[in-house]
Amino acid sequence: MPVPAIAGLLGDEAEVFMPKELRKPFVKPNTHCWSATSDLYVGCKGGQLLSINPETQIVTVLSPMDWQTADESPRGIDMKGSINTVALYKDGLYLAGSEGILWSCSIKGSECKLEKCWDAKEPIESIAFSSDYRTLSIATSKGSVYIYKPKNSQDPFQILNAYNKGLIGVDFLTNGSNYCMV
Repeated sequence: MPVPAIAGLLGDEAEVFMPKELRKPFVKPNTHCWSATSDLYVGCKGGQLLSINPETQIVTVLSPMDWQTADESPRGIDMKGSINTVALYKDGLYLAGSEGILWSCSIKGSECKLEKCWDAKEPIESIAFSSDYRTLSIATSKGSVYIYKPKNSQDPFQILNAYNKGLIGVDFLTNGSNYCMV
């Protein structure tokens, strides 16, 4: 017997009825950034990354399942994780979130390649590049602030450990030699 008939629905309601257990979850936007080509990248609480072309209104969803093959680790991005922050880079994006891992994401058309850069071992709340793209600031949920240089293969170095859960974000001042923290 069809599911709408079991639910006792007729007509138009029966045609669009979807049982709760068969519904797909909605994406929940959490952060965004604009690319140099005016594309909008949106990080979501479920770990999805959306690419939106504002002119054509075409949305491309790059799901965590698509990224698992691009990473050397078997788990890729945790499905329970959230993308809390994204930062535009010359060669793509950097993204991080509740799982505490900093990722480098290269996007070519509708394909993306994800590379694990560093594990903070605590949720990352904010990342931002200096104006010359040489340095990335990283703020964690526990109040630690790190500086990461993408061209070096070294781990980020810690510049502050405030032990404060109220840290919202860090950024560089325009000259790139000072930091700003909120």
